[in-house]
Amino acid sequence: MIKKYFPAILVPALIFILFVIIYSMTIYPGPGGRINYNDSIYKMLLPTSDRVIPHVTGFPLYIFISKIFYFLIPSDSLFPKITAISIFFGALTLLFVYLISYTLSGNKTGSILAALVMGFSYTFWTQSTEAEIYTLNSFFIVIVAFLFIKFHQTRETKYLLWGNFFYALSFGNHLVVIFLLPALIYIVYKTDKKIFFNKKIILITLLFIILGMLPYLILYLRFCSVGLTSLSHFFGFVTGGAWKGMAMFVFNIFDIIKNRIDLFLTHLNHQFFLHGILASLFGIYAAFFSKKERTPFLFLLFILLFQLLFCINYGIHDIEVYFIPIYIILAIFMALLFVERSFFKVKMVLIFSIIVCQLVFNLGRENILVRENKPLHTVLFLVKNIPPGSSILVPEYFNRNGDYTVLARYITYTREYGNYKIVFHEEDTRIPYVDCRDKGCKEYYLNSSLDKILEKVKNKNCFYFIGNRNKRQLERDGNFFIKVKFFGTDRWIGMAKKKEKILLK
Repeated sequence: MIKKYFPAILVPALIFILFVIIYSMTIYPGPGGRINYNDSIYKMLLPTSDRVIPHVTGFPLYIFISKIFYFLIPSDSLFPKITAISIFFGALTLLFVYLISYTLSGNKTGSILAALVMGFSYTFWTQSTEAEIYTLNSFFIVIVAFLFIKFHQTRETKYLLWGNFFYALSFGNHLVVIFLLPALIYIVYKTDKKIFFNKKIILITLLFIILGMLPYLILYLRFCSVGLTSLSHFFGFVTGGAWKGMAMFVFNIFDIIKNRIDLFLTHLNHQFFLHGILASLFGIYAAFFSKKERTPFLFLLFILLFQLLFCINYGIHDIEVYFIPIYIILAIFMALLFVERSFFKVKMVLIFSIIVCQLVFNLGRENILVRENKPLHTVLFLVKNIPPGSSILVPEYFNRNGDYTVLARYITYTREYGNYKIVFHEEDTRIPYVDCRDKGCKEYYLNSSLDKILEKVKNKNCFYFIGNRNKRQLERDGNFFIKVKFFGTDRWIGMAKKKEKILLK
């Protein structure tokens, strides 16, 4: 049995292992991330408390999976345990990119190259090496697409049922999978219209839907544990109600044509470059003008188009991560260049050149090969070397970026860094719906405003500061004695004393 299936599983298994190794070697160090920094912190906190709830829409399946990885991954640090989720499902996504490509093209070389192109694309690489839900979402999209394509090719209902199962389960991770539905209806309709009236399949599918909704029961129990029992509030939370009027479908046709399409093409160019985009278009042309049946190709295009319609109408700053399913489909169409073997070497060189450009571009960026989390090290260096209760003046732009706010939450709510409680802006740094554990007396106060920090230290001899800009600001003020007490891993760390206090002595 093993010998029979070994050739078929060897290549996808090697792709999986290769990217587990690559992503593990380029894992983001510590909490945070490269694109959506704040969100990653929240997800890392999930397994540490049953009272922690992430931002909308809750991601209850991710909560459950994070618990599993938290207990299974042997590490003293929290962040590799949770980031392992992204690594695992990122590599698994690429395995299915290969399988879909090979199923449709019949060409191993093209299918391997498609998986490599997707795996080395910038956005997917970043999301596969930090704590986020997008590789899990990508896995659900590719496994559902693969199973429905197999159902179309074989007419075997087992593929349809497994596809329905994973599709229902995917709603527990991210509701954006709703945009797969038109494509799924299309391929089922083209395969066997009678399925829509098959009572047995309908009942089993309804059962899968119920099972897929169960993770939201866990999420609701978390709400109840902190006294939030309102069903309307819960429903608004899990459906992203707070974002509907702020970001969803807020652009008119002129905004879309002028700005949003250009935004998408700019991000696409960062993934595949111009020759990669052309390779995808040539792949679409080759697929539709080959002798193969067109329904699976139209199915993939429907996934792409409905995802794109949503993304260009969704006004959030980290929209690029929502483009990942589109990148996956375009990578698969690169493999479909090899449906016909004509100009094989030219096609191979074209796709291989994309991979070379990706490696040069991505490895040339500091954030892919970043070896340390400098803001985290700076805060830890401070709190380990200054007295408890100290006030710290942080750079103003860290307040805007949220770096120190989220690091404060991470340090306060995890056991990893000991008995520290970091308070930003003189307020408790609790994330939504979580009780602050007693962290003892080692409290530290971060503030980005000099005026406010002076109010805070009226009865104290000194306060501390981070960054050369704050050092220059204090020197220009003229009312402080400045002493660079420590030099951190990335910023000046110093101590400031008010002159009048010393004069009084």
